Formats: sequence, structure tokens, C-alpha cells
Amino acid sequence: LVEIQDADGAWRKFTSLGIVHTYKVRTTWGLLRLHQAWQDQAYHDAAVRNLNWAMEDQDADGWFRNAHFRPGEDSLTHTIAYTIEGLLESGVLLQDQQIIDAARLAADALRLRQNQDGFLRARYGPGWRSDLNWSCLTGDAQMAILWQRFYQLTGEPAYLQAAEMANTYVKQSQNRGASLPGVAGGIAGSQPIYGDYEPYRNLNWAAKFFADSLILSIQLQKRP
Repeated sequence: LVEIQDADGAWRKFTSLGIVHTYKVRTTWGLLRLHQAWQDQAYHDAAVRNLNWAMEDQDADGWFRNAHFRPGEDSLTHTIAYTIEGLLESGVLLQDQQIIDAARLAADALRLRQNQDGFLRARYGPGWRSDLNWSCLTGDAQMAILWQRFYQLTGEPAYLQAAEMANTYVKQSQNRGASLPGVAGGIAGSQPIYGDYEPYRNLNWAAKFFADSLILSIQLQKRP
């Protein structure tokens, strides 16, 4: 990763479709963890370069210009959440409030667009515009995790409330009545299931993020 990084801090070589993706900043979090373990300054420096690039890719309202999978499409909450997570957890490791604030800006933008039933539109474009009527359940679960992390950091109840609403929304979509073990308990790509993110499929990574969010919720409930 250090060797193939571009001079501006982005990764363009060997990426999906050969284009730049802001959500690769989640990889930066891993590089910083590696630096903690091995104390190799090259890992730290590459991470910081990518963090700086990612923050430059962010608009004043928190939206990221290159958090999409494919050119010309609006970004899924799934990849927006990856981007927020990479910034947040890297900022925490570096104790850098500017990086944490960049993550929080995007997390707040989505929180303010969440419906009372927990629904988030699946994709958002520049200015956080979206008129979609379906949700990306993977992104919902990821955002629930992130809002809980911001609650841990700030103590602000609004984050916990947003996370609880997102978890409730995903819970209501869960298939708990199926007789097939490969379907029972599954979390689909989209809600409704025919939305255009992995339609008519249950996703192991959606279930993983949902389980992570529920475990974190239980831990927060046990806090004194």
C-alpha cells in the first residue's frame, strides 16, 4: 500500500474499475494500527497523506466527491459509512480533532436526513440530494455503529437515538420466519428487497455490520 500510493495520498493503482475511491480511507485506519504494532514510520506517513487527501475530497456540507463505486453514480450509504469510519477511527488513533470533525460533519448530515422510522435513502449525491424510495441496509447498520461511536465520544443523546432508530429499521426488515437456514435471520441488500443494491439477496456483510451494531448497543446499555 505504501509503495503504490500516489503522491497526493490517494490510491489509484489496482483499485476497483481503476478509479479513485474516498472510502479507501478505511484502509488508512488499518495502516495506523499497523504502525502502532510495528512502529514503521512509513505506515504512519502514508496514512496521514491519505487522510489529508480524503478531507480535501470533502465538500463544506460534509459530502465526499469520490465515495462512489462507479463514476457518475451517487454514493451508497455503505461506502459513505466506510469513509466516515476511516476518518473517525484514524482521527481517534491520531488524537486529531480536525479529522474527527470531518467524519462528524458527514455523520451529522446523514443523521439530519434520517426519517423517524429510521429510514435513510440508499444513495446521496452532491449537496446530499436524493429522491430514492429504498434503503441500503448495509449502510443503515454501518451508520448505526458510527452514531454509537459518536455517542461514546461526545455523550450527545441524539447520536444514540439515531442509532436506535437505524437498528429498529433494520430489525424490521430481518427475515426471521424462513425455514431455510441460509435465509432465516438474513439481512438483505436493499429495503425493499428489489432496490438496486444487491437486489433479492441476503448479504453476509450486512448481517455482520448489523450484529456489530447490536453488540455495541448492548455494551452501551450496560455502561454505568
